[in-house]
Amino acid sequence: MKLGVDLLRLDVDLLRLNVDLLRLDVDLLKLDVDLLRLNVDLLRLDVDLLRLDVDLLRLDVDLLKLDVDLLRLNFKIYTSNPMPLRYTT
Repeated sequence: MKLGVDLLRLDVDLLRLNVDLLRLDVDLLKLDVDLLRLNVDLLRLDVDLLRLDVDLLRLDVDLLKLDVDLLRLNFKIYTSNPMPLRYTT
């Protein structure tokens, strides 16, 4: 009889431990969800930064095109001048 009571108490203790473990599992799952949400937010920020990078690269290309246009214009001016500046006194 005493052995049966001791086994029941042990079962109750094990069930309490299982409940505690399940609560810990729930807490860990909540943390996992929070981390996943944070990762999603970080990925969205990464996408925004990549879009900004693309915009900056497009601006760089536009500026380079302007530089080329200015160089062409300078060359035209230089070659159209009958007496380039370097020969003047």
